[in-house]
Amino acid sequence: MKKLWILLIIIGVLIMFKPINSIIKDSIGNIIYRGNVVTGIVATDNGDKSYDVFISESEKAYPHIFTLSANPNLAVGDKVRILYKNGCKELPIILPPTIAIPAITGEWVSPTGYIDALYDASKGWFNPTRIYDENLENYSAYNVSKLSWTHFIELIHEAMLCNKVRLYVGYLLGNIDKIDIDAYYDGVWHDVYEGDYAHECDETGNPLEWYEKSLDSIQTITEFRFRFYNSHPSNAYGIGIYEVDFFKVDE
Repeated sequence: MKKLWILLIIIGVLIMFKPINSIIKDSIGNIIYRGNVVTGIVATDNGDKSYDVFISESEKAYPHIFTLSANPNLAVGDKVRILYKNGCKELPIILPPTIAIPAITGEWVSPTGYIDALYDASKGWFNPTRIYDENLENYSAYNVSKLSWTHFIELIHEAMLCNKVRLYVGYLLGNIDKIDIDAYYDGVWHDVYEGDYAHECDETGNPLEWYEKSLDSIQTITEFRFRFYNSHPSNAYGIGIYEVDFFKVDE
């Protein structure tokens, strides 16, 4: 008699779980690998942070799937992502919704002036207004002594939201292999990049591409400054800045 009762209990358990297993089979029959993510549609909000979900266009909703969101706010009909933990068909979890990051829009604008407090007529920067004349045929040149930095050329603009800068620079007489870029905001200079510098030029040293560097965030910028390093142990070499643009972010 005792064995009969045990058998009846087992049969009852199997009958109870059959509908859920059928839903799983219908929904994800071929999902057998680790951590698979599929889509689903919310069918019912159970009011306890769990939801019944039509998984992968299933005809029956899988019951009581909980979510990893701390404060879920799902409605019937919402599309959700379902993770099968460790690939297990019996362990579906609703993942938090992905948040689309809006693209940063704006336009490249030229500086409106320059500051060259350390101007040296024997070196440059010669004709610095060419850096922002919007003519890629003209440049401001500097003859860089051996094992030396140029002095900074500061380019200014009225305060604007900005997140990156680009330069069109050529090697006039040789290779200059380091660059230092700073941005001025919040009343002080901030380092944007200092390190190795290389971009494509033709055989005569004319630039073939823009060199671009981004800030870590959007800031209200009024100036960028630049300098370049000649690492050659015995020779001076020239460099020319054809154009510089700031990226003005839309407000």
